[in-house]
Parts: sequence; C-alpha cells; structure tokens
Amino acid sequence: MRNRVIVSCSYSPHNHNYYATYADRLERSLDEFGPDADRIIWRKEWPSGSPPHAEVNYAFKWYAVNDAFNKGYRYVMWMDAGVQALVPIEPLWERVRRLGYALLRGGDPLWKWISDEALNHFGYTREKIEGIALYGGCFIALDRESKVAMEFFKWWGEIVKIKRLMMGAHRLQTNAGGVMRSILLSDADSSPISTNELVEGHRSDESCFSLMADKLGMEPLSYTEWQGIAKTY
Repeated sequence: MRNRVIVSCSYSPHNHNYYATYADRLERSLDEFGPDADRIIWRKEWPSGSPPHAEVNYAFKWYAVNDAFNKGYRYVMWMDAGVQALVPIEPLWERVRRLGYALLRGGDPLWKWISDEALNHFGYTREKIEGIALYGGCFIALDRESKVAMEFFKWWGEIVKIKRLMMGAHRLQTNAGGVMRSILLSDADSSPISTNELVEGHRSDESCFSLMADKLGMEPLSYTEWQGIAKTY
C-alpha cells in the first residue's frame, strides 16, 4: 500500500485562473514545507465521479479523497487550493498517525451556522449544540487503517449525496407586518434554513462535520494550532 498523499482541487469551469493561482501557491509551499508526500491536484476536471460544485457544494472534496484511497494510499490529506503551508507540516501528519485523523475546529459557534434540517438529521437541538464550534473544511486528513476515520469517511460519503445538507444559503428580503426581514433560504430548493432569526446560515459540509465529529468523539485541531502551520487564503 502506498503511504501518503495530499489532494486538492482547483478546477472551476467559470473562474479557473483564480483558483489555479492559489493551487500554484499551495504547491510551492508544499515543495518547501511538505515534500515527503505525493500530490494529486485536480486542475482540469472534477475528481472522479464527483458532481459539479454547482450541483452539490463541495462534494468534490470527498471524491478527491476517495480517489486517493482507491489508488492505494493509506494517509490522505485534503487541502483547499487556498491553503498555504507556512512551516513544515510534519506535525499534521504526526497527528494523523497518532489519532487516525486530523480535523480542524474553527472559531465560530456552530449554532449560528447550521440548518434546522441538519440538526434533525443528526438528532440534535440548537440548545444541545451550544459550546460546539463550527469545523473547517479547508483541511481534513484520514488514515485508511483507522476505524474512527473510516466511520467518518463513510458518513461523509453519505452526506455528499444529500443536497439539503451540502448546500449553503442565500437571503430573501420580505416585508411582514411592515417590517423588512431577511430570511435565509437553502440554495438547494429555497426552503427556509431555520426558524431561529439569530441563525446566520448553513455552511455545507463544515456544519455537518461538526456534528459527525461530536458523535464519533473525535478530537479536533484548534484553529490557533492550524494558524501556526498554515493559512487559508
């Protein structure tokens, strides 16, 4: 079995040069700070089997990781094209070897960034998730021989097929009783994101990752630790 690989995707049918520039920067940073891993950067097409991003937001990330597992890699690290390594990334690989995975916890509270439907899907209430942070989707690393990592990966593969869990949100201005109000609607089918007026949106796979990791008891990498190793955009 091949050992480890970093995967990413900069393909965009509408804004190719923008993301390609960032992918070039990612590769240059990995030349300096992460040379001891293979790379698979999808530049001219979506990863094998992936629907377009416009059809299912960020599904291409799971398909890129899946392709690498199918190629025989044990350790697979997803990095967004907008990531730039700032120092040697070996501590990230060491975390994967130790825990079987590496997931990134952000600084935003999850309860502001998840739909009512996603909460119902995972069996949570908005009150129950107070104290849980929104996870990041720019970095994910998994060990194929780790049971918990593969449980996470299998679950991830299931949610990428559910548009309502993977889509973001847009706002609709309405006038109710003479008061203008902005209502968040799903990009999947324009259904309301939440009845709670304090909710600011739904962050596709990131919102789901937060509850998947909580259910599986996974220990996240803090955003402060991440910033000491890499940056995103």
